[in-house]
Amino acid sequence: MVLVSVMCPSCGSANVVKFGKRPDGVQRYACRNEKCSRSVFQLDYKYHACEPGIKFRILEMAINGSGVCDISRGSAHPRRRGY
Repeated sequence: MVLVSVMCPSCGSANVVKFGKRPDGVQRYACRNEKCSRSVFQLDYKYHACEPGIKFRILEMAINGSGVCDISRGSAHPRRRGY
């Protein structure tokens, strides 16, 4: 049996308990810190849109003029078109 030390990504607290599993079997955790703004999280995300920081990256790309296709691919720079 292996023990994994789990810390809350929002507040850094070690006061974390298991909080069930997703339908695809990924373990979820709950932070028990009363001052934490994020109560439920998981360590491994299957869909990267759920990871922290993605919303900021999408907004940054939209402000810098990236198109929808570029943002959906997650490329850092918009494509250069030759016309």
